[in-house]
Amino acid sequence: MKLSLRCAAVVMACAFFVGSASAVGLSFGLKGGLNLAKPWGGDKNNPMFAAEGLTMKPGMVAAAAWDINIVEKFSIQPEILFSMKGAKNKVGDIIIVTQFNYIEIPILLKLNIPLGIVVPNVYAAPALGIRAGVGGATKAGDEKVDFTEETVDLIKDQSGAVDFGLAMGAGVNFKAGPGSIVLDLRYTLGLLKIAKLTQEEKDAGAILPKEKNGAFSIMVGYMFEIGG
Repeated sequence: MKLSLRCAAVVMACAFFVGSASAVGLSFGLKGGLNLAKPWGGDKNNPMFAAEGLTMKPGMVAAAAWDINIVEKFSIQPEILFSMKGAKNKVGDIIIVTQFNYIEIPILLKLNIPLGIVVPNVYAAPALGIRAGVGGATKAGDEKVDFTEETVDLIKDQSGAVDFGLAMGAGVNFKAGPGSIVLDLRYTLGLLKIAKLTQEEKDAGAILPKEKNGAFSIMVGYMFEIGG
């Protein structure tokens, strides 16, 4: 009896979600583009992120997005992104590129401004990032050397597996066919320090480097209207 009631509750919940999505409007889409990453809060004593030689590091960003239109001018857009961040720094004649790949989950709160077939929007959101990989290389002149496995393991040990930040930006949707072409420009401000101290470093009284992730993202995609 209890099992039957639970099954009925699940069915009713699913029906409610589907009905609500149809009523308010639901879209799904894919988008991708360019990340320009640069840590902020630099520490001059950290050669990997020293502020003097720090420049934007290009990388890829790709996302799957669901847009739930609650009312005409307001929607919620959960996303799942693959985002390449990190740093590009010049120390003397050597360029050091360090890359952190994240699976990032922001839940955007969007204000939409309908102007016929064009719909500009602004948004902000908390964003959880889960580290999915580490890599990098050093370059001196024309010679490039990828980080060794030992270096990658060391960076993993000395950096956090989770990031948390604030995504904010603006975009515009152009109605086309069964959905909309999407242009998205955002900045994701990391709020957690990239590095972490090992127990040995803590015991030795080491100071935790202050750098946090930061990245500009430029994305283009398409959102299909599947409800509403």
